[in-house]
Amino acid sequence: MALLDFAVEVARAAGAVALRYFESDLQVETKADHTPVTRADREAEALIRERVSARYPQHRFLGEELGGAASEGDVWIIDPIDGTKNFVRGLPFFAVQLALHRDGVPVLGVSYAPVLDELLAAERGRGATCNGTPIHVSRVATLEGAFVLHGGLDVFDKEGRLGGLVDLGRRAMSIRGHGDFYGYHLLARGKVDVMLEAGIAPWDIAALRVIVTEAGGRFTDLSGGTPELPANSLATNGLVHDQVVAVMAGAAPTSTSPVTP
Repeated sequence: MALLDFAVEVARAAGAVALRYFESDLQVETKADHTPVTRADREAEALIRERVSARYPQHRFLGEELGGAASEGDVWIIDPIDGTKNFVRGLPFFAVQLALHRDGVPVLGVSYAPVLDELLAAERGRGATCNGTPIHVSRVATLEGAFVLHGGLDVFDKEGRLGGLVDLGRRAMSIRGHGDFYGYHLLARGKVDVMLEAGIAPWDIAALRVIVTEAGGRFTDLSGGTPELPANSLATNGLVHDQVVAVMAGAAPTSTSPVTP
């Protein structure tokens, strides 16, 4: 079985674990960072580690619930339920996130939303798919024509970036809040043109970074830099990327290109 096929199989199995608990009477705990965690999160991550270790015993892990660290060699970065707040409230917008880094370089990413039955997958240099069908980002070329999604006003406010987000909203065609994986899914599928978040962890975006890039998009931090594991993220169709970076930095975008269908 090819590596990406294996990752897809594991993500689907972890998604089945989450589905067993969805809309049930789950006990919700609060972690030190004030985010929720449930039995479903821990069981899904444990399953992923068990399946990977059985096939690749030399591989290592960095997971939201069971720890680990980024290191040399092959490291799987796991978010067993991205969108746990949605999950515990019975909202369908949650996903299993699974990425593989090799010596710090992203190799593949899988993002599976079990309730939506939407699985995005990508392997470096081989493009991205949604449920097996190739996908590509949009061709909108101006911020004035762009549809923007963001990960929540409260986090941007906490990170001191709310002013930039407000300015971005004034310039974009439309701006909406839609955090977690789903904004990146919509971006990679060409439905929206920008997705940005502040205050993220590595497992929040490791898989999505590969998917967005392989779908033809561009992924950086909010300043346009490309650290291995950024603390914030800006994903776009590439054509409006520099314009968004400029606005977030307090400068006016310079492009006046027309919107391309």
